[in-house]
Amino acid sequence: MINAYQTDIVIRHIAGVLDEWNERGANKTEGIRAHVVYQTKLVYNLNGEEVSSPIQLLLKPNQTITHKDRIELEGEGFTHPIINIYNRRHLSVEFREIFLEG
Repeated sequence: MINAYQTDIVIRHIAGVLDEWNERGANKTEGIRAHVVYQTKLVYNLNGEEVSSPIQLLLKPNQTITHKDRIELEGEGFTHPIINIYNRRHLSVEFREIFLEG
């Protein structure tokens, strides 16, 4: 069901692994299908603070994504940090809701 709404392609910049000197390795990129919603909402970040998010992504629940990753939207040359990730369910449809910083 959520496949019908996933009409946008976003690029996930996977955070590199920390090496022995506590420096990040090279980032990898991956293109994923998502539904991008431009609507400002108040959400909680990982510290429990209430912040506003102007961008929301809807993904399949089996998409692996972490808070360390960054998202590049189509047509933009920069990446957005992830504020929070929620696993949601609407009737029998499961999906991930991801909020980005503007």
